[in-house]
Amino acid sequence: MNDQVNSKFQMYKLLGGRSNVFVLFGKNATALIDTGPSRKVRHLDRMLKKRGIENIEYIILTHSHFDHCGNAAG
Repeated sequence: MNDQVNSKFQMYKLLGGRSNVFVLFGKNATALIDTGPSRKVRHLDRMLKKRGIENIEYIILTHSHFDHCGNAAG
């Protein structure tokens, strides 16, 4: 069995702790998986810029708790 995955996407963890935020991006689209709490908006913005991500085409919210969807309106 080969453990390597030939993926056309890259995934990074942007925020951790109580709530995790991931970004999944490929050649044609970027998705943010959860947005974290609203008090972390500046940190999230810095982490996206650090990865060179300027546009997000999709936001996937795993559930509606404030610590997972607090930045969805931003």
